[in-house]
Amino acid sequence: MTSFLKRITDAIDSMAYPDMEFFLVLSKQYYFLGDNIEGTITFTPHENLEIEQVKIKLTCVERIQRKNQIKNATLYDDSQIIPLKFRIVSGMIKQTTFNLNVPFTGRPTFKSIEQNIDWSLALTIESKEKRSLQKSYTIQVAKPQPGQVPPIIQKETLTEIEILFCRHCGTKNNARSTYCCHCGASLN
Repeated sequence: MTSFLKRITDAIDSMAYPDMEFFLVLSKQYYFLGDNIEGTITFTPHENLEIEQVKIKLTCVERIQRKNQIKNATLYDDSQIIPLKFRIVSGMIKQTTFNLNVPFTGRPTFKSIEQNIDWSLALTIESKEKRSLQKSYTIQVAKPQPGQVPPIIQKETLTEIEILFCRHCGTKNNARSTYCCHCGASLN
């Protein structure tokens, strides 16, 4: 009977969460569309652990509420798996950095009565012996100021041949051409 209880106790212990503190420190308080989100993850375990994987996920969700209906749509979802596989000893402090890009074409954080656009970072730590730990952080994303907008390139020069992109289909054309070689639209 004691071996049976021992197996049940071991099974319950293996399903427990790791006894560990971890937190995220970001390089800025808010970000602009097109910025890189840089930060540091700090781990402080209270038991010996073997970390299998660290995953950080950037998500943008739009929530619309109309006539007692709530609709959610994920506008952006990107994750980065940090290539870490390490054993960490109780009381030891381990840090790692990460870098994710906020797309320039995304939508800024927005809050109103009927519509919300929220950006969040989710941090997941997977341990070999225990269950995964997860924390979520809300971040603020704003539109860039006019001086921060990257220039839109419409002409490109390749070895002294000027190239012009078609406004309709995006195909590269010789700048001396009058019509697009792909769709036939006027290039003027």
